[in-house]
Amino acid sequence: MLTNLNSIKKLHSIERLNEKQLKKMNQTLLKKHAEHEIDVMKFIKVNPDAILTGVHCPKCGSLPMIYHWGKWRCTVCKTTSDTAHHQAVEDYFYLIKPSITNAEFRKFTHLTSVFSASRLLGQMNLHLGGEKKNRFYIKPS
Repeated sequence: MLTNLNSIKKLHSIERLNEKQLKKMNQTLLKKHAEHEIDVMKFIKVNPDAILTGVHCPKCGSLPMIYHWGKWRCTVCKTTSDTAHHQAVEDYFYLIKPSITNAEFRKFTHLTSVFSASRLLGQMNLHLGGEKKNRFYIKPS
């Protein structure tokens, strides 16, 4: 009976890592981790021209909101928002590419002002690349 219990114990015993081993494994996993970027447009076989652009209204979801006097205004439900463009930029990063220029932002959100686009992008805490005319904004990790 005792030998049977010992053999069962050996079969079902769990080997655990000590704290030092867990920390080492954690550091290794963090060091080796890499984001897997998927070209969503290619994956779902959608023509980029088929994407509806503009800033979605956070209340009713209509497109596009109009930027006027420092606020996004919905033409359907009249909702205003200071940050409605944040979701548009996230959508751009997910669908198109992980960086955006001022010109790409203006085209995607239907903005006309270079200065407004620069200010809105600058307030989003995005990582920056390039300088002056070559400035681009990168999706944070």
